Amino acid sequence: MRLLLGILIFGLWASVARYYYVCEIKKHCEPQEVVEEPTTPERLKNLNLTFGDEVILEGYNQFSFQNGISQPTTDSSNLAFLDGIVSYMIDHDDKKLKITGRFLESESDIQVGFIDNIGYARAQAIGNMLIDLGIPADRITYDRSLATIEEFQEPVIFEILEKTDNDLANVQFSFTNMTFSESNFESDSDEFNPGDAFLSYADSMRTFFELNPDKTLRIIGHTDKTGGDLYNKDLGYRRADSAKGYIANQVGIQTEIKIESKGEKEPMATNKTKEGRAKNRRINLIIE
Repeated sequence: MRLLLGILIFGLWASVARYYYVCEIKKHCEPQEVVEEPTTPERLKNLNLTFGDEVILEGYNQFSFQNGISQPTTDSSNLAFLDGIVSYMIDHDDKKLKITGRFLESESDIQVGFIDNIGYARAQAIGNMLIDLGIPADRITYDRSLATIEEFQEPVIFEILEKTDNDLANVQFSFTNMTFSESNFESDSDEFNPGDAFLSYADSMRTFFELNPDKTLRIIGHTDKTGGDLYNKDLGYRRADSAKGYIANQVGIQTEIKIESKGEKEPMATNKTKEGRAKNRRINLIIE
C-alpha cells in the first residue's frame, strides 16, 4: 500500500514539475501565432513578342520584379521565351528588338548603378541576358514607361522593329556607350545639372581614363523638337559643350573630349508628350 501511494505521489510531482518546466520556463503552453508562408502570386501567361500587329511569340509567363529591384525573378517559361527571341533574331537579321521596362510612380527616383531610371535598368537587365545568349548589343534598344499597379502586371514589353527603322534612336546603356536624360537638362536650356547616376559614372570614367590614356570621349547633345531645326542643332551642341566643361573641370578628366550635336534628329521617344520630350533632352557619352 505504501509502495502504491509513493508511486502516485511521485507521478503527481513529476506532472507538476513537467508543467512548470514546459509552460512556465519554456513558455510552450502559450497560444502560438500562426505564421502563414508567403505565397508567390500566379504569373499572367500573356507575355508575348510582337511585330506591329503580328504576334510572334505568346502564352509565356510574365517576368516578375520586386518593388525597387531591377533584376527579374525568372522561371522556365521566361527562359524559354528568351530562347524564342534569340531564334527569331538569328533567323531575321534585318530586325532589331526594343525592350521597354515599366516602373511604378513610387520607384521614379530609383537609380541603378549608372542608369538613372529603374525602368531602363529592368529593360537592360533582360537585354543583358539576351546578349549573353548571342544577340549583338547593337540590335537591342531600350525604353521605359511609367505604369499603374494594373499595368505593372506586364512589367516588360518586347517589340520587333525593322533594323532600318530610324524613327527612334538605338539607345544604349553600357559603360562605353551611356545615355543620360531626364532632369539633366531643362527645356530650352544648355545648363548641365548632373544627377547621382551621372556622378557615379563620371567617377568610374575618371579611373578608366587614368588607366587608358589613349582612349577618347565623344559627347553627343540631343534636344526635343521644340523650336526650329537650326536652333536645336546649336542647342544640342551647347549641351554637349556644357557636359564637356563639367567633365573636364569638375570631374578632372583630362583625356581628349570631342563634342557634336544631333539636335532633334534622333529622338529616343515621342515628342508629343512632356515625358517623351524630357527623354529626348539628353547627352550620349561614347568612349572610343
